[in-house]
Amino acid sequence: MEWKNQFTKTPYLVLFIILIAVGVGTASALITITFEGLTIFKENAQFDKDVNIDGIVTGQAITDFQNQIDNNEAQITKLQLSASNSRVPTGTIITPIDLAGTVPIGLTIGADDLPIIVYQEDPGFSTGDFMLVHCTSYDCSSFETPISLDTSSGGPGSFSSIAIGTDNFPIISYQDESDKLQVIHCTTMNCSSFSSNPIDPTIDVIQNSIVIGSDGLPFIFYKDSTNQRLKFVKCGNIDCTSGNSITTAGAGKPFGLLSAAISVNGLPIVTYRDNNPTPPELVFGICDDISCTGFTAAAQDSTSPGVAFYTSLTVGPDGFAVMSYEDTNSAGLKVAKCDNQFCAFTTTFVIVDSVGLTGDFNSITIGNDGFPMVSYFDFTNGDLKFVKCGDPGCTTNNVIQTVDDAAPASVGWYSSLALGIDGNPIIAYVDSSNSQLKVAKCGNPFCIDNWTRR
Repeated sequence: MEWKNQFTKTPYLVLFIILIAVGVGTASALITITFEGLTIFKENAQFDKDVNIDGIVTGQAITDFQNQIDNNEAQITKLQLSASNSRVPTGTIITPIDLAGTVPIGLTIGADDLPIIVYQEDPGFSTGDFMLVHCTSYDCSSFETPISLDTSSGGPGSFSSIAIGTDNFPIISYQDESDKLQVIHCTTMNCSSFSSNPIDPTIDVIQNSIVIGSDGLPFIFYKDSTNQRLKFVKCGNIDCTSGNSITTAGAGKPFGLLSAAISVNGLPIVTYRDNNPTPPELVFGICDDISCTGFTAAAQDSTSPGVAFYTSLTVGPDGFAVMSYEDTNSAGLKVAKCDNQFCAFTTTFVIVDSVGLTGDFNSITIGNDGFPMVSYFDFTNGDLKFVKCGDPGCTTNNVIQTVDDAAPASVGWYSSLALGIDGNPIIAYVDSSNSQLKVAKCGNPFCIDNWTRR
């Protein structure tokens, strides 16, 4: 069936649904599609095992999709929304989530295409719970009641990281109330049930970053603050409860926030600030294999003492790493683009924003056009800012935008950036003046209010 705009007779939105019949070639189902609370399509139909519905609605996303199955003969296994061709200008939606979320945040997009956020609910860094919130809309304007993952006294979750496992459920690394590394494996999409497991309990841990390796198992880089070394754990199973391999990675002295990813070759990679040299250096590290039996670290930027306290890492469409970081002494927000998998010799460094003291709490990802985008904090003005780069290395045509300037508040601390289901940025961050966790969902790739292409 095809559903077209009555004026243009052209499609806006495609829904792809796979129906699996149980023991029959066809399945009967009542399909109901609602948009902003109104039923816009409802029909009983017989479907083959695989069926496509081409749907045309408006420039906005469908907010609810219900499938009532007759006689348990079929079930929806996939729902995929394509980008809209609407020319209706859309702005950034800012939603307060929790009035007590004030410390580093982890944001990802779940297997249901909805945002999931972990954070410490603590106005004093020492008393609150470690929390998770599962959004129920793509822009996080609606969400479930936040769940407490760790209620220990002492402020668990000061540093945390989240990924989605091969079982479609969140897996989370974090610093507990005793400064030990813990892993939480959720057994539901919203983490209403979960298990927790300590990792490397003989040392203190601060910063950590979790990714899923090419073998489907979690891999965590973290800072051993007892011995001032970078370490990693290669988990032996999906919830890190057995077969874990723990290794010290080189002789560097990590400081500040670190960030991990997986290269296109399936190798774990990491970026961090190394305090061993004078001045300190931005360092890129790569494992020799998926189990990281060998590790190679290469210095990237050592131009000033204030380099790379906050750093974030992703992989460009060419397969090479792209890093965002701040240089508080001279340059503000910077981006480093590697030209080979080891980031050796030919890295390109660019000052992206140097207006005032800026670039703290940066978070980087790659847009649908293959170009980086970065969220970050403008310390001088107390604003959440965002840059959409104009090329793979952010060397030209960058578009810088203030996303939230809730004066006189200081907003944009601990930002975490991801791409929503519509391909536009979504940013979780803290309004520190009001001790409030917020989410900003941009209406276009540039986070410009009421912008659209002709």
